[in-house]
Amino acid sequence: MKNLLVLCLAMVTAAALADDCCSAKKPSAEEEFMTIAKQMEVSAEGKKACCKSTIEKPMAKGEKGCCNAPEEPKPFKVFVANSGYKFFGCKDSAAQGRKALMASGAKVGQVQKAQKS
Repeated sequence: MKNLLVLCLAMVTAAALADDCCSAKKPSAEEEFMTIAKQMEVSAEGKKACCKSTIEKPMAKGEKGCCNAPEEPKPFKVFVANSGYKFFGCKDSAAQGRKALMASGAKVGQVQKAQKS
């Protein structure tokens, strides 16, 4: 009986600590709203927001500093049969590119990290 009580107490304590440690990382409702507002502002100009956009500095895809900018390194790659590798600036854009290539009927491999030379 005592063992069961101690086990239940330990589980409740662990659950309380797990909930507390993660709550500091969540953005506030105001920060989430401002992020969405900035993304809408950029999209109203006919551009897509970059994944590195912040509230203070909104960036569009392809602008300097964005992972998909032409001058930025391309650390992710996807193999396309009969074509070779396609390179991408971030993991999310590589996954989206892979899906688009699959939809066009191409045989593609998994998203991989590109080797630095």
